[in-house]
Amino acid sequence: MRHSAVTFCLIAVSCTGALQAQPTISATQSALGRCSYETCAIRLDRSFFGSRKVMIGLEGVETSMGALGGGLVNAVDRVPTAAMEAQLGRRNSIKAAVLGVAGVLAVLYSVQRTNGVDPLEWNNGQVFGALMVGTAATFAGVVQSVYAERHFSRAVWLYNRELPR
Repeated sequence: MRHSAVTFCLIAVSCTGALQAQPTISATQSALGRCSYETCAIRLDRSFFGSRKVMIGLEGVETSMGALGGGLVNAVDRVPTAAMEAQLGRRNSIKAAVLGVAGVLAVLYSVQRTNGVDPLEWNNGQVFGALMVGTAATFAGVVQSVYAERHFSRAVWLYNRELPR
């Protein structure tokens, strides 16, 4: 009983500390300065070959998003909640890239093990094991990529929400 009361008190203290650490809307708006929605709103755009760009304002001043989302992190850094979402998206992007490379390497290893060898001489455990690991890693990388896009989208929305209209 006494142990649960101490745990409850610790949780209550940590929750109140987290609530106090949240930035206020006025502090965020003062960090944005004289930015209006027309001049500073952010949107994400894709090019023909799939690279992403961060477009700023009505005029569409473009900044590179970077392969892992670093450009968006820099663009929204003045709004703490948006910056946190962009950082989470960047982490998911890094995970997606690592899992994608690992998946491709495992599938290539599997294919290489079968190249020019009589199927009766294959080591089935290595061939099919590497194929399964590669497929699973590639699928997990795609899932992490979807999570990254969700975080990036949420970061843009949180940033744009703070701009005065």
